[in-house]
Amino acid sequence: IVRHLRPLAIATNTLQSVACRLDTVLLTFGFLAMQFTALKNPITNPEFDHDDGACNRILASLEKRWAKADQDIFIGALILNPLHKWSDLFDGIFSNAGVGSRLRALWVRFFGESCPPAFDQEVRDYLRRSGRYRFIDSEITIEETDARINGREPDPMNIYQAISAAGAPDTPLIRLARHLFSAGTNSASCERLFSAFGNILTKLRNRLGVVNMQNITELKMRVNDGHRNDKDTQTRLKRHFVADKPLRCALSSQ
Repeated sequence: IVRHLRPLAIATNTLQSVACRLDTVLLTFGFLAMQFTALKNPITNPEFDHDDGACNRILASLEKRWAKADQDIFIGALILNPLHKWSDLFDGIFSNAGVGSRLRALWVRFFGESCPPAFDQEVRDYLRRSGRYRFIDSEITIEETDARINGREPDPMNIYQAISAAGAPDTPLIRLARHLFSAGTNSASCERLFSAFGNILTKLRNRLGVVNMQNITELKMRVNDGHRNDKDTQTRLKRHFVADKPLRCALSSQ
């Protein structure tokens, strides 16, 4: 049971984290597939006879979910995340031309227009680490070091901003990457949203309209997020009798 539940618990915590992105979901799918495939291997798991049935059902469920997923979006997010060596992950499945074709299709799908003329050349520069992306490896190291020092997850958009000109608008590829990474994929926010709906829509407020209920809930969640991000409000206030000592001194002097 522990062997089966540990990978699922890791996946649950990963998908509920604030830093969960589209590429994180794809990597989590791959992590689960590798873990339960290894449990079926008699070399890595001596008790594979007992685990074979459960692993097959979990792997079949993963295949079913992945078949129904919008695969191009997840793959595009993984490719555009410079923190990942996507060529090693896909093991030669996609050529540079195939990657460019997928990214062009995502551009047309998201923005409803044909790709700018500079898009294809920027994709080539990104894949070859040339042009404006020739220093991206050093920026990756800087971002990973800063994230480790400050106890946070590395942000791919910080890398893109570091190689961009100050005050300049996003290039076509960076615009596409920002659009993909702006998607919130963590399930915890949805669960908190529906819990807030249940707390607001009580018997005393059962006639509250949908729009007002949504506005109140969004305001509540924004206030909570603001308090969570504000370090000053995270510190619990305690009673401090600062006037106690001067008061005793005044009484003793009398």
